Amino acid sequence: MEKASKTHLVVDTLIATVAFTVGITMPGGFIGQESPHSGFAVLIKNTAFKFGSEKHKIKI
Repeated sequence: MEKASKTHLVVDTLIATVAFTVGITMPGGFIGQESPHSGFAVLIKNTAFKFGSEKHKIKI
């Protein structure tokens, strides 16, 4: 029973870590090259991305 409890704790921790990472990661990533738009989201011109971004601002 003790071993099963420790195994569940490890699995739960891994699931929580992945869920947190997925929640804060920007879809599409960021522009990383040296350019005037360095650091901006890759999908910044995508309509669905803009809608989701505005929806997220409202939630916060």
